Formats: sequence, C-alpha cells, structure tokens
Amino acid sequence: MYDLEANISKVRTFRENSIAYYRKDGRQQLPWRNTKDPWKILLAEMLLRKTTAAQTEQVYIELSEYSPEALKDASQIDLEELLKPLGIFKERARLLKQVGQIVAEEGKDRLAEWDFLIKLPGVGPYAASMVLSTAFGQRKPGLDRNMIRVLERVFSITSPKERPHMDKDLWRTAEELMPEKDFSAYNWGVMDLAAAVCKPYKPRCAECPLLAICDYQLDL
Repeated sequence: MYDLEANISKVRTFRENSIAYYRKDGRQQLPWRNTKDPWKILLAEMLLRKTTAAQTEQVYIELSEYSPEALKDASQIDLEELLKPLGIFKERARLLKQVGQIVAEEGKDRLAEWDFLIKLPGVGPYAASMVLSTAFGQRKPGLDRNMIRVLERVFSITSPKERPHMDKDLWRTAEELMPEKDFSAYNWGVMDLAAAVCKPYKPRCAECPLLAICDYQLDL
C-alpha cells in the first residue's frame, strides 16, 4: 500500500493537477460525460470496453436512446449492426440485451448498488465504479489500464498480479488517492492525461502537469 501520510504534499498535488487538467484540457465534450443518468453511463462504459472514445461516440448517441426495456426487446441483428464499428459486436449485443433485461426487471434504482452492478454481465469493477462515481457522487476510482499506468509512473506503484486491474491492494491504494470531492473530474482528468500525455510509448513528459512530482525518469 502507498504511504499517503508520508507523501501528503505529493498526493495533494496529484489530485489538484489532475482535476485542473480535466477542466482545462479534458475531453468534456464526450456525451456520456454530460449526463448523470446511471443507465446511460453504464451503457457508455460497456461500449468503451476494448475500443476508443472516438469510435464509441456515435454508437453511444444512438444507443443512449434505448431504455432498458427497449434494449431488452431490441432485435439481436439490429443491435449487432449498430455495434459493428466497435468490434466484437455479437458479444456486445448479447451482453447489452442481458443487462437491459436485468435492469428492466429490477429497476434503474438498483444501479446505485455496487453488489448489483458488479454482477451484471460484462460489468467489472471499473465500470461499476464509474457509474457510482459519475451518477451518484460516490468516492470510487476509475481504475482502468490508463489510470494504472499513471499511478505506476507517478508513485512507483507496481502490482505483482498478472491482471493489475483485479488487484485488490491496488484498488485500495487507488481509493485512498481519490480526492474528497470532484470525483468525476479527477477520474476523467487522470484518464485524459493517460490518453494524451502519459502514453504507453513515447510519453510527452515535458508537457505533463505531473512532471514535478513524477517518479518516472526519462531523458527529456
């Protein structure tokens, strides 16, 4: 576990600069970032799996018109056609119809519950956290591979697990690193930094607002 008490100034700077980055340079125009509807946020997170925001945007705009009931009753073939631009469209269509049926039967109010979200087909800890953080203002980190990369570089945090996004200790650390407010701006700020600056290869460190506190060493 990362020792926050020993590094409180660094943690504070990380939080503040990530939020500031989102507010200045973040992708605020993405449509799922301009709603508090938990159903639409869940749809977006399911669509974003294994694809990019740019590819997802138009599909999301069309699919966000579907209620859980409409999605449950939608034609499998029609859904597959809509989802083709994202790849693995047959699996996506199947999972979306299953989730639509469960939410239609149980009610959208259940989307405020971690235990309910995490049991939905195709929904993991990351997607569940983003629904709870964005729609309900819960202090949950959006710990995907992008946030993991930033945390690894800035804080020298490494996971011994083959699948770091399933590492419970890493999740606890990510939760502790969360600010006390502005959860969505923080999560999106870290994600957008990872996408535009802290790239997997050839990161643009000289442009990074976290450079002064980052443990990652490069010849700039």
